[in-house]
Amino acid sequence: MGMPDALPEVADALRRATSMELKDMDMPQYASAVDIPTLLLQVRDDTLTTPADVQAIFDAMPTDQKDLIWIDGTNRRFDGYNYLPTNPKLMLEWFERFVA
Repeated sequence: MGMPDALPEVADALRRATSMELKDMDMPQYASAVDIPTLLLQVRDDTLTTPADVQAIFDAMPTDQKDLIWIDGTNRRFDGYNYLPTNPKLMLEWFERFVA
């Protein structure tokens, strides 16, 4: 069972948890309201999204103070959560530019 096969179950769980329909979640539209420095990290081969969707979200943000870090070599979303603790340089440089 791959993600396309599970999509109806995912959509139903999302509807129960948030009262929102998956088809109504236009993330680039929401991202267009982000006007603060933003750092996105994304597993490029994540099974729950596509690189084009993530790029569209990133591109929709009107701020020039944004970075997108692609995590390659895995398709496991959880590896994205563990990326910065083992690769802190990018995050520290980002904080130095926008927070310090």
